[in-house]
Amino acid sequence: MPADRDAVRLRNLLYAATAGNVRLWVHLEYVQRWATMTDDACQAAARRAAENGWIAVIGRPDVHTVRMTAEGCRLARQRRQRA
Repeated sequence: MPADRDAVRLRNLLYAATAGNVRLWVHLEYVQRWATMTDDACQAAARRAAENGWIAVIGRPDVHTVRMTAEGCRLARQRRQRA
């Protein structure tokens, strides 16, 4: 499912952008431009990543700000170590 793949991609890009800092909030628009995703795809990915517990979000129904969670950092770190 594309939303799942995009959610993993968003999580990993957010991890790189924040250096894994769970206290740093980032505007979703910044991550969207970096990921070159459409607004709809980025919104869906952010909601999916939040449902999975990888990121925290601010904004309903449209997400506008995101940050990493400890679980999201752990998974992104594992992915980087395997690569």
